[in-house]
Amino acid sequence: MPGVSGDTASYRGRFDYNDDRYGLSAEHMLIGRDFRPEAGDVRRTDFRRTYGLARFSPRPKNSRRIRKLTWRGSVDYVTAAPAIAVQNREAKGTFLVDFQSSDRLQFDHTRDYELLPARFTISPGVVVPAGGYD
Repeated sequence: MPGVSGDTASYRGRFDYNDDRYGLSAEHMLIGRDFRPEAGDVRRTDFRRTYGLARFSPRPKNSRRIRKLTWRGSVDYVTAAPAIAVQNREAKGTFLVDFQSSDRLQFDHTRDYELLPARFTISPGVVVPAGGYD
């Protein structure tokens, strides 16, 4: 297309499979630096996001107390549009027990990274330096 470059591009691809026992989701999105929506709103530009989630949820057959067990893992990865510098990265794992009584027990573990490209002033005299934070 004449006049369209990678900097003005925008796209999103998504796959979802959500069965009772297994689940899988994947998404990839790009919004170029010079993308201008004709209608609607874009909170930010110049980024690329890749996301994936996998889930396994068996239902124990002979349990009077446990209805379902769930193991879930996900990764969310955001870079600048040229995919050079990582801006955000999150890896998350969850274990969940659903009981017959409708009670729920859940354990989560998250590992997160965020890049702060410029120093950030919270209040006078309190400054968070630029850099990557785990």
